[in-house]
Amino acid sequence: MIDQCFKKFTQLSEIVGQCSPTMLTYNGTWENHYGLNICPIPDSVWKNEPLLVKINSKFPILVGFVIKTTPNILYIWHLDGSRAASINLRFESSGHSHSLFGESDDGFNDKFVELEYEPNTFYLFNTQHKHCVINFNESRYVFSLQFVQTKDEVSYQEIYNWCNGEGLFE
Repeated sequence: MIDQCFKKFTQLSEIVGQCSPTMLTYNGTWENHYGLNICPIPDSVWKNEPLLVKINSKFPILVGFVIKTTPNILYIWHLDGSRAASINLRFESSGHSHSLFGESDDGFNDKFVELEYEPNTFYLFNTQHKHCVINFNESRYVFSLQFVQTKDEVSYQEIYNWCNGEGLFE
């Protein structure tokens, strides 16, 4: 089930993970988007990240942004609207939180797996698999991106297969 939900990239972040979320969003405007606070970051940041440059050559990236989740929030089980997949990196200063992927087990219970983010590490994230976030004591900051192609034009599996063929996964 894990590979259908997320996959860890082997190449660590050289740019994005070294920045603080406040530095990345300093000149940006926070917007509420489906109950989350998001702020676009300058293209120059992600366009200098070697892993993202490689992926962008095959699957063009529309925008990179920071998602801020406030403390003591459960962001409900959901599928993203138009994104088939994203590439995410949780900033280290983000306190205690859980990112869960689930599927119904018996009508009363969901089976789930947790994405336990590692420092400076990007993950291919299946936004069309049911997922939620439980955030505790501090604001949680995650870098995420949106591809130009929507879920109707490309699938998580297509991106996964290409990245796997390129040897980008652990």
